Amino acid sequence: MDPRTVLVIYTGGTIGNDCVENGGFAPGNDERFKECLRQRWQYLNIPFVANRTDENGPVFLTSWSHTEESVILELRILIYPTLLNSSEMDFAHWMRIAQDIKKYYTDFQGFVVLLGTDTMAYVASALSFIFENLAKPVVLTGSQIPIFRPGSDGFNNFKKAVLVAGTLKIPEVTICFNDKLFRGNRARKRNTTSFDAFESPNFPPLAVFSGNKRLCGAVQKRLLLEAGIGKELTLCTENNAATADVDVDVLHIFPGITKNVMEHIPSALILRSFGVGNVPLIVCQTLDSELWRGNTLVVNVSQCEEGGVIPECDVRTELENIGVVPGGDITFEAAFT
Repeated sequence: MDPRTVLVIYTGGTIGNDCVENGGFAPGNDERFKECLRQRWQYLNIPFVANRTDENGPVFLTSWSHTEESVILELRILIYPTLLNSSEMDFAHWMRIAQDIKKYYTDFQGFVVLLGTDTMAYVASALSFIFENLAKPVVLTGSQIPIFRPGSDGFNNFKKAVLVAGTLKIPEVTICFNDKLFRGNRARKRNTTSFDAFESPNFPPLAVFSGNKRLCGAVQKRLLLEAGIGKELTLCTENNAATADVDVDVLHIFPGITKNVMEHIPSALILRSFGVGNVPLIVCQTLDSELWRGNTLVVNVSQCEEGGVIPECDVRTELENIGVVPGGDITFEAAFT
């Protein structure tokens, strides 16, 4: 069998974190991370090699014969020189990940991105909108406990993500975590400590992996996006450098909100409204003023985790009449990106 190649892009995050003097964690070094992977692969009787073959390119990790899926996987890892906590990642880092995937797109069957969990839903949402004509799996994962520590969820998440990227034909950006596979722009982090850290409140998981069931049998194929087969992968922001400079603000509606809260006029605003999209009358009146109207893209997103904005009753209709875009059941992370 010809091996299926998977590129692992290691950007940082808890999965490779080291302990620091104050008892917390900080981004670790790539050599310790590779050594930990070496030990785990050898524990599974899988040969592991981590010699750098190209100073500026991916490092060969291992060739893995996975009998359950009847494939041979060849893993290579691209380690960023500066490993980041996910809270430090912004638009420029998201674009770098996208550009690296495009750079190696024809060389690999699938891609795994290792990063921190705190902003993983933002990165997944952003990549899902950046890529156009995607025909290969791009799987994001990480862990709640560093892979070096006993009881870590890191290796299981890593292994499952690699299997998804290398054996399944899922042509979209996903998050693989705790044996579940979510559409990237439908997921959000729900828990700060549990291994079951992510959820998709308004869209079912693309797959739930359990027991000895084959991975391909767990995938809900009816939910998958259509692959951009035969079309060139493009990045929708390549010709729009100004995108990174958009002034996005968030207005979290609360009882008794006043006009003074809305003094700043950004170029884009996410309105976090009550329930199915309701806001106090003062918010409608302010958005309909000469200063606001037509100067700001406003998207109405519910504060509720499930359900969404339903443009049917008086207040929500008034918001639409002044140009506010109803966000439906979109997540906040997807609305922002």
